[in-house]
Amino acid sequence: PRPKAGASGAGGAKGDATASLRNTRFVVDMLLVRAMRAATVVLGLVSLKWVAVSFTETIKAAAPFVTVAIAYLLFGTRTSMRITLSLVPIVLGLILCSATELSFNTIGFLAALSNNIVDCVQNVWTSRLLRERYTPMQLQFFGSVAAIVVQSPFWAVRAPVLRQTGQSEAHRARRGWRAAGEADACRPRIAPRPLP
Repeated sequence: PRPKAGASGAGGAKGDATASLRNTRFVVDMLLVRAMRAATVVLGLVSLKWVAVSFTETIKAAAPFVTVAIAYLLFGTRTSMRITLSLVPIVLGLILCSATELSFNTIGFLAALSNNIVDCVQNVWTSRLLRERYTPMQLQFFGSVAAIVVQSPFWAVRAPVLRQTGQSEAHRARRGWRAAGEADACRPRIAPRPLP
């Protein structure tokens, strides 16, 4: 027997709404993870422009402390007192290194700190997604597709400029190689002297 049209229509609409909600959540999850990854790359490059690599890496050393704090703030995850106390020397060392850093720059420091915070949020969020919703393969594959979506606007804006710059640099390089080759051809060949 065939089901009644009204009953299947209502159930079908409910199923479609659930599937649509699940698809929306999936897209938001992937775009959020990859947007955070893109932000960490950009912030890392900004910090490296303004401060020394050693200082940027020193800031990143605070990642365990930041991760514990973010896990608590986002999901209420508590850590043991021993772990929390073991993070105190990291924070004190970070403060000491930051205060005595010769290449200290506020922009570089804030970029490195923001990079660390966004990276830790991404790690905590990814851990949650892996535990509750996705396999590592799904997260890697669909996250990579989402990365293309996140970066496409930048490619669209920069591609004409990069293409033009790349062509002019290639032309200059060819001209330089040709000039170097002609100079080489005109240079007299000198035989090496024998060793004494």
